[in-house]
Order: sequence, then C-alpha cells, then structure tokens
Amino acid sequence: MDSSNDSKKVYIYDGSYQGLMTSLYTAFKNREAPVKILAESEFRDDLFYQKKKIITDQEKSDFFCRTD
Repeated sequence: MDSSNDSKKVYIYDGSYQGLMTSLYTAFKNREAPVKILAESEFRDDLFYQKKKIITDQEKSDFFCRTD
C-alpha cells in the first residue's frame, strides 16, 4: 500500500455518499492509499497529483453499507 505512485494519487468522485463509499471500496480492493478522496466540486487540478476518477457503483458502495 505504500507504493510511490499512491503517494500522489487523488480519487475524484461525484460528491454522493455512494460515490464516496465506492472510492473507499476501490482503494481497499486495489490496495491503494490515495492521499485524498475528493468530490469533483472540491478538486482543483494540480500538477503534482495523479487524478483517478471513480465512477459510482451501487454494488461496490453497498460493500461498506451492509447492515446484515
């Protein structure tokens, strides 16, 4: 999880709760440690970060939201 590429990676999601949960799932499954997880509305382009767009996926989001 401490790859040098991860040290500059920023996840960008749509701003929804499900999008945030999808981002967490993606980081967990890919064993990545992004320095930031930001809503699109909060992100400002920066030359020093590698941007990764996360597409909201209800099934992945539910991984962290199960109550059973």
